[in-house]
Amino acid sequence: MKINVNDLEEDGLSAESEENMAPLIPELRSPVRVKAYFVKTDEGVHASYEVSAKLGFTCDKCLEPFEKDIQARGATDFVRKGVSKPPAGQELSPDEADTVEFSGDTVEVNDEIRQTVLLAFPARVVCGRDCRVLCPGCGKNLNSGACGCALNAASAMSIKLEEALKKARR
Repeated sequence: MKINVNDLEEDGLSAESEENMAPLIPELRSPVRVKAYFVKTDEGVHASYEVSAKLGFTCDKCLEPFEKDIQARGATDFVRKGVSKPPAGQELSPDEADTVEFSGDTVEVNDEIRQTVLLAFPARVVCGRDCRVLCPGCGKNLNSGACGCALNAASAMSIKLEEALKKARR
């Protein structure tokens, strides 16, 4: 998504688009939908955006593929090159960390959108709250039923314990 800074009015500019980022994010199963709002600032442009997409994952517990919708928000200040730099050796404050330099008349937000999508990835990828894992003995996916192997008896006991703990937490 590119915005010409000269096209920005006093009250800002709203923009919507679908960005194909599949070559950069292999887990994408749909284009990234972006709703953005751009406002001129003294140093450049402030961009705030919401992203949503469908991602494909493999469950960490049962190894089955599944899809999940994600939504995330982000904001970036685009500053004209040379306008606002910290002195040499000084680190950026957390507020300045989302600052990107640009030159010319256009601001491109795709890299920031990509980063926002990546940060929305779940830390632990599980297909559902009731995922029952793989049998440690034979490797059968216990979501599709019991396997009947000797190790499954111990596994069944641990599943019952897990269910009791879930009830206790509610």
